[in-house]
Amino acid sequence: MPEGPTEAQRSRIEEICQRLLDVPADRIEAALLEIAPDDAVVRREVAGILRYLERDVGEDASHRPEVPGRGELTGTTIADRYKVLGVLGEGGFGVVYEAEQVHPIRRRVAIKVLKPGMDSTAVLSRFETERQALGVMNHTGIACVHDAGRTERGLPYFVMELVKGEPITRFCDRHHLTIEERVRLMIRVCHGVQHAHMKGVIHRDLKPSNILVGYDHDGNAQPKIIDFGVAKATNRRLSEQ
Repeated sequence: MPEGPTEAQRSRIEEICQRLLDVPADRIEAALLEIAPDDAVVRREVAGILRYLERDVGEDASHRPEVPGRGELTGTTIADRYKVLGVLGEGGFGVVYEAEQVHPIRRRVAIKVLKPGMDSTAVLSRFETERQALGVMNHTGIACVHDAGRTERGLPYFVMELVKGEPITRFCDRHHLTIEERVRLMIRVCHGVQHAHMKGVIHRDLKPSNILVGYDHDGNAQPKIIDFGVAKATNRRLSEQ
């Protein structure tokens, strides 16, 4: 059985993946030998992640492997209580669905499910890091986690708050917010970021599309930080304090 990466190797794998995302496929092997000549585990994990990413977004659909893909869970029920309604979005590793929770309470939720085939140690570790990062936080400016588990096919998933809103820049422009109003909105975003940092979580991918703005129950603009897919814990274990 192949040796799994250590904690230090996981961090290096993540860093190298980010560096090589735009490198052509035929140059990946040479680049890995140059970056990590003495670490076969790191090379194997990085190559596996980049191979799946390239296959998912770079190949023509007719040449993709025969595995279920985007939207495969639409119309199904997860864990006997989440009726999957449709796809909200898709990243390199996972698909986010909108679903209706039918018990013990009824509500709309978002469910992030790991894509079939994305089961390398590094990807599973990143998926779990995102789930834990959201799970330790409790702030109105950050989407919260409700539940987690595995689908019938064994794919990891977690259930989170369904955030209805639009990217912060689009919201500001569409509603013609003044500079003062935009600053006030960003202050609320900063409060959410501060909360994450106090919990030992660094988002690392803050951008307008990951800050959605909607309205709270009082009719006030409420920004929500989403997508902690490349988040990093500042400590080895995420704080639950």
